[in-house]
Amino acid sequence: MGRTKAFNPEQVLNQALMLFWQQGYQATSVADLEKHLGINKFSLYNTFGNKHSLYLQALDLYIEQRFTPLFSMLANHQMGLEAISHFFNALNLGLSNQLNNEGCFVASAGVELSASDNEVRKRVQGVYGQLEDGFYACLESAQQQGKLEATLSLQELARFFLVQSQGMLTVARNQQSARTVTSSTEFLNTLLLLLKTK
Repeated sequence: MGRTKAFNPEQVLNQALMLFWQQGYQATSVADLEKHLGINKFSLYNTFGNKHSLYLQALDLYIEQRFTPLFSMLANHQMGLEAISHFFNALNLGLSNQLNNEGCFVASAGVELSASDNEVRKRVQGVYGQLEDGFYACLESAQQQGKLEATLSLQELARFFLVQSQGMLTVARNQQSARTVTSSTEFLNTLLLLLKTK
């Protein structure tokens, strides 16, 4: 009969997520993980695999926790421009409630590892692709409903909103004041109103 784990793997994975998010992959050693998670190397490797495998699992968990609700907002594409407004308002609220200007784990992972790690790059590009597709579907719905100029390029607009969302996530990690992100959200909501057909 196998021994029962003396720790909760889900809780440990959440703790690993926070450590990798705060310190980055390269700056987090296995010794750091042992100390922060309160488990030894054997238990760590036996449960999660090596450090890289743990990092990928933490990144997957972050995407599930933080981006799935945002993806769901854009999935209501029949709401058109209003769905995009809800997305940016929710993003702003989440960033404003951060205590330590953590920013976005996906954005940080992309900056640190996308150039050298195929698995990380695949996950980061997957998030960006899903966001762009979500923005596009909302814009297309608005255009079909006659609420967006027919001459506007939906692909260019979708990419613009993608870049704005990632810019907000990056700035949130490096700005002491939440006002920059909040004012950007306000401007984006004004822009959405201007895009609407009269």
